[in-house]
Amino acid sequence: MKYKITLNEEDYVRLRIFHFYHSTLGKRQLHSARTIAFKVSAIILLLLLIMDVQLDSIVIFTITWGIISVAFYFYAPKRLERNIRRQVGMMKQDGKLPFIGDTEIEFLESMIVQRNEHGESHVNYSDVERIYIEQEYLYIYSNAVQAAVIPYRCLGEDKKQVIKFVMGNMKDKLRK
Repeated sequence: MKYKITLNEEDYVRLRIFHFYHSTLGKRQLHSARTIAFKVSAIILLLLLIMDVQLDSIVIFTITWGIISVAFYFYAPKRLERNIRRQVGMMKQDGKLPFIGDTEIEFLESMIVQRNEHGESHVNYSDVERIYIEQEYLYIYSNAVQAAVIPYRCLGEDKKQVIKFVMGNMKDKLRK
């Protein structure tokens, strides 16, 4: 099975966001971003208690920072996604984005072959680190940070056939 894959800026942004939510480093950063307001408010609350501030002020502070912390917990993922979009926009302004727009991908019996303007790469199914079958994309990671991005729009009517083939050859690599 051979397909022409054409990636655009939005595909790259979606890959970066997806990788952020599924990588160990991204999960740590998200956890830190979500909990920083709780940590700061706990430290300030402890300082207020040590400084023997009036109870009224401590209650007002606790309620205010509690609300801010909860809001920040739910706002953090959107903020981080916006930062990724901004970073990609800045990359684009500085020059070319770090992905190849047009690639030909071929699923053979024992490997995946990718061809583009820079050459050809071969990845044995046994060397694939992990795969993710998402709503609009198929991600095939050959290492911790490099993935073949296959938008389903490029597969046309063959989407189910490709997913079935990938599942048959790499089911043990499937992640959620």
